[in-house]
Amino acid sequence: MIRIQNKYLKEAAEFLQNNLLLKGKQNIHRMRLVNAMLAYNAKIAEEELTLIKEYAEKNDDGEIIKSESDGVLISDINAFNQEYKDLLEEFYILNNPNLEEAILTIADSLSNYEESLSGKEAEMHYYLYNAFNGEISGFNEEVTSNE
Repeated sequence: MIRIQNKYLKEAAEFLQNNLLLKGKQNIHRMRLVNAMLAYNAKIAEEELTLIKEYAEKNDDGEIIKSESDGVLISDINAFNQEYKDLLEEFYILNNPNLEEAILTIADSLSNYEESLSGKEAEMHYYLYNAFNGEISGFNEEVTSNE
């Protein structure tokens, strides 16, 4: 089982896809996980859109009012921000018996990763290493403190 916060799903999938040099069966395992993560991330994007529609200001015809910068005017920005934050801080939990071998393969690849990393890539490797090894608690305090 792996746990990844929704706000890191896309970045995590991109790291796995772009930074791990794998081939054959290992690559297949990686792509199964990446595809599962990206599919769930698409659902999160739909939920974000639903929140925007719920909190957007609407005209008399019920249509969303756009701001001058082509954004959306939000009627209760504090409530919207809290709902949005809550959505992004929820965890995607991948606990699929069909992907168990893939999870073990990627956990091993992350443990044995020997390339130099810095910045966001180093943070994502750290996050994924902990996620794939069941030690995800504490990441928010350590890594997101610069947000």
